[in-house]
Amino acid sequence: MYWWNIKELKATLASGTLSEHARFLYSVVGALVSEFPLIAENPNIWDRVSSATVILATISGTTLAYRMNGGKNGHHFLERYLAIGWVFLLRFTAFVMPVMVVAYIFASTTGLVGEVSTAFDAVLIFVFMVFYYFGLCKHIQGVAAIERSAVPN
Repeated sequence: MYWWNIKELKATLASGTLSEHARFLYSVVGALVSEFPLIAENPNIWDRVSSATVILATISGTTLAYRMNGGKNGHHFLERYLAIGWVFLLRFTAFVMPVMVVAYIFASTTGLVGEVSTAFDAVLIFVFMVFYYFGLCKHIQGVAAIERSAVPN
């Protein structure tokens, strides 16, 4: 994995020799970096729990997706992770938004949420992260299975 030497990275990409493991590592790093702006300005304990949940779910989910793709012996991990992840995220969001609205209406009428983050927020984030990565991994595994079945023995 390259951290600074873009010239070597470009040469590796141009030659098509970026390893599946490096693709996996770039996916994890990219996903983790995306969490940093989400940390609240004056976080309470539940903001910290939510951020930790997102980080742990991202590492765990991306690692599982990598394994479902065949690990070091898999092919096209980064492409699958990004492409399937994007389409699945759109579909997942379309399903999740109505559920979240109903959940928050219920939570607001029962006092489970307030003006700052609560345990309810953290649990909801955890549940949705688990379902998102479960679905993503299932789809990546399906593509890898199709690829394996197409290869002659």
